[in-house]
Formats: sequence, C-alpha cells, structure tokens
Amino acid sequence: MLNLEYWRQHAQSYGLWPTLKHLGHRVGNHVVPYTTLVCIYITLQDADKQFLKVPEGFTGRFLEAEELHALTAISEYGISKEFLSSALAKGDECYALLQGNRVATFGWYSRQATAVNEELTLHFDPAYVYMYFGYTHPDYRGKRLHAFGMTHALRAYTERGGKGLVSFVESDNFASLRSCERMGYKEAGRIRAAKIGGKYRIRASKGCDAFGFRLVPNKIPAKTVSA
Repeated sequence: MLNLEYWRQHAQSYGLWPTLKHLGHRVGNHVVPYTTLVCIYITLQDADKQFLKVPEGFTGRFLEAEELHALTAISEYGISKEFLSSALAKGDECYALLQGNRVATFGWYSRQATAVNEELTLHFDPAYVYMYFGYTHPDYRGKRLHAFGMTHALRAYTERGGKGLVSFVESDNFASLRSCERMGYKEAGRIRAAKIGGKYRIRASKGCDAFGFRLVPNKIPAKTVSA
C-alpha cells in the first residue's frame, strides 16, 4: 500500500480522485473487509467489431479436456488440478487463442453459479454465460488478445442460443473496467458486500435484477473459484 511509485502511476493513468478512492478502499479493507462488484454484460450486437477477426497467426477455439490437463503442469497458467476437476464437473468451458499449439490467452465460461472466492458465490441468469478466470501469458500481453478471445467466445455462445456474456470487475480495478468498456461491456449494476462480525452484509443495486445477479455466502468452502 505504501508503494509510492505505484500510486503515482495510478494517479497519472486514472486521475487523483479515483486514486484516492482506491487508496481508501485498500485502507478500509484492513478494518472491515468489503468489496464492490461492478456487474457487467455484453451482447454480440454491443461488441466492438474490431475484435471479431482473429489476429493473424492465431486460432481461437474451446480447449479439450486433455489440453487443459496438460496446462496444469505449466505453473504460469495458474490452473490447478483441483480447480480443473471442479470446473469440468460443473460443465464449464475454456476458450483460448493459440499461436500454433501454444496457448496465448484463455477465459473460462459457465452457465452455473460460480464461486468468486472461498466464501461467496455469484448467481446470474443462465440465459447468459458467465465469463471468469481470464489469463494472458506474459509473452502475449499488450496485444488485447484477451478481448479477441472473449469476443469470439461471445459469438460462439450466441450461436448456441445464449443472450450474451456476464461478468464482474471490482470497482477499484480501473484497468479492467476500462478494457471491458472498450470491448463493449455495459454496467448492469453493483453489488456491495461487507463482512461484519463474521457475517456478510450484501446489497445489490436494482439493475442487477434484470440479469439475476446475486452474491450468496457459501455454506461450505467453494472449490471452483473465479480467478
């Protein structure tokens, strides 16, 4: 929190007021753990059309189970065997952009309620597909490949009859919010959660209702956690 260079760069990128709010959020969380989730959605009609064309030299597709099991052996991708087993058991899928046989970026997609951490699970309208655990290998960052991958996954699910994608970004993650806005995501509403006396107090704004967004405490520790 006292990394002055981080806060200086943050203020240059996002402005003084957003940086002060971000700092206040960090400080406040040491007293009362809380978070604000910006719930977002996108349809194929909303998507920036520049991301519909796969970048030259890359291919986009859903990864097979065998390929995903192979990725668990590569620590950089952050896919544990426990996570993979749980995600596949609930029918989640992973869409990736590859350069040759190498995975450049991926995202996970689900039609079922999915844990956001060990204590909370996000529910949503299953007419939409929930995008979570997005990752781009360091060798491929800065090329907006994740946006390309999400847009192609969006098209694939739309062709299957889905209404679009839903997801969330924490309110102080300005870089991700800006990236999602560029891609075409729109804000549906916000969910605020605070842990007081060992129990969560959760409140969702009215806009969340149209998409079925609900944040629910887990009765038992969750195994499949959004990254």
